Amino acid sequence: MTIQNEQSSINACIKFLFRNHLCTVDKFDFKKLPRIDRKNEAIRRSTFEQREFDALVRIVICKGGHYFKRWRKLLKPKHETDLIFSLDGKTELSKRTLLYHFHKIVELADIEDSENRDSVPYSLRHYMITERIMKGLSFRQVAEMCGTSITQIERTYYHLNDDIRMENALA
Repeated sequence: MTIQNEQSSINACIKFLFRNHLCTVDKFDFKKLPRIDRKNEAIRRSTFEQREFDALVRIVICKGGHYFKRWRKLLKPKHETDLIFSLDGKTELSKRTLLYHFHKIVELADIEDSENRDSVPYSLRHYMITERIMKGLSFRQVAEMCGTSITQIERTYYHLNDDIRMENALA
């Protein structure tokens, strides 16, 4: 359990107490914690490898789509505009709930060292962007696909161009 997880747990308890009129504070504003060892690739890495992504797909889709089928059964959507990750179609599931289910899927997929790799649902987006760039899509194409700026893609994924050039040079 990390300090950040503890802070989240504290705020969840405070929110519960506030909703039930047992305290007058609805949350604490904790100071943002610095990331540790940003230069250490083993810790910094927050994406998946192809084999890990394939394992996640097998768990979510091939094993009967257990999680999505269960969510759909619980949700019983009435309109096509109902939210997918919701219990009533209108209210979003909490980040904590989504993260719980994501970690269960990662656990079922036997992803190694997932606790230390800081894998979160956003890691899937990072994986997709990395794969698209490595397959030769331009930063512009990826930015349009993801609804973000070219500058943001360049800033985050510039190193992949160097990786591609090195791979081509050694081929």
